[in-house]
Amino acid sequence: MPAPISYLTDKAKDARYWNAAIETMPRGELDALHLKKLQKLVAYVYEYSPFYRRRFDEVGLKPEDIRTLEDYRRKVPITDKQDFIHLQQENPPYGDTLTLPPEMLAHHVETSGSTGLPLQRPVSPLRKS
Repeated sequence: MPAPISYLTDKAKDARYWNAAIETMPRGELDALHLKKLQKLVAYVYEYSPFYRRRFDEVGLKPEDIRTLEDYRRKVPITDKQDFIHLQQENPPYGDTLTLPPEMLAHHVETSGSTGLPLQRPVSPLRKS
């Protein structure tokens, strides 16, 4: 049997970390980085997704209310598969969850529906921030 093909460089094969700066970051700095990314995400979906804006407005949440990781844990409403299936049935194929126009979607995948109805899930192109 032939040896498996590796696409890693010799340097990458010998590296102890994939991203040493983040993987060795002190916990406080890592938490601050997580908070910054979550704040950007919450602001983005609030601005561009009618679904998330509605969910946040229902609980009185504005993006600027997320000042700590605990705020995120306590204040951001939980969503589940049923939320999205309902929206997809109401307004196929994605409901009002998209944060960019459908013509910008580069890839589309669906779940198998092995536990019920299949869930259609768009995969959007990578965005530079």
